[in-house]
Amino acid sequence: MTTGFTNFGLIELTDIVSSYGATLTVNGTLVNDSTGVISVLAGTNGGRNINAVLDNRGTLNITLVAAADAPTVEKQLVPVMAHVSINFVMKHTFCGEPVFVTVEAPAAK
Repeated sequence: MTTGFTNFGLIELTDIVSSYGATLTVNGTLVNDSTGVISVLAGTNGGRNINAVLDNRGTLNITLVAAADAPTVEKQLVPVMAHVSINFVMKHTFCGEPVFVTVEAPAAK
């Protein structure tokens, strides 16, 4: 996207073929409205990236695939932190609203 935008619906970040991954790049602010949902899904493999300034007022769902022997976790509360350094002079840590993380075991083959 060449400019920022507001999400009032659903954005799903995933892939369905191979391990290409998925990236959403916004040159500006991505506002996830209170009615908006951003779901980062496991897909087939590869990374998931949101390259944007995210103003999250809605729901952010992140789904990961765990190791075969890992226990599953549903809606684990996780804080999101950002470390900011401006001109290597001022450093500050911000902590936003927590997000819920779900970990699913790999599908049986």
